[in-house]
Amino acid sequence: MLQDTGELDQFRITVQHLESCRELILEAGEARCRAALILLDHVSEVILYRIINQEYERDDMFRKVIPEKYPPKLRRQIRHSFRSKLEVVTKTHKLPVIVSNALIILHNYRNATYHHDKHNPGSKRSLERLLKD
Repeated sequence: MLQDTGELDQFRITVQHLESCRELILEAGEARCRAALILLDHVSEVILYRIINQEYERDDMFRKVIPEKYPPKLRRQIRHSFRSKLEVVTKTHKLPVIVSNALIILHNYRNATYHHDKHNPGSKRSLERLLKD
């Protein structure tokens, strides 16, 4: 049975994932670059998921006093769409537009790589710059 991970463990795992992305990119090779993209997209999706759940908890707590912001139908839509999660987080947490746009590009690129076996060999340079010390 799956169980929730505590916040400190979530943070530790996220850091490990980011370190793994960096190592994969620096090792070079198309397969490693693809794996790094998929993992980096996973990390961004998990972080968005956690933030969305916090928004839902806040909404549940206040809906007795003010109208709910996220009715069940909207929650389902948001949960199933990366772009919807990102839009909510961008608005509620004032995520810079450049970060939001970068995450959309990453997610679209991950979809092309993961689902359609498409890859841009020049992406390695962009990833290196992104994860540079």
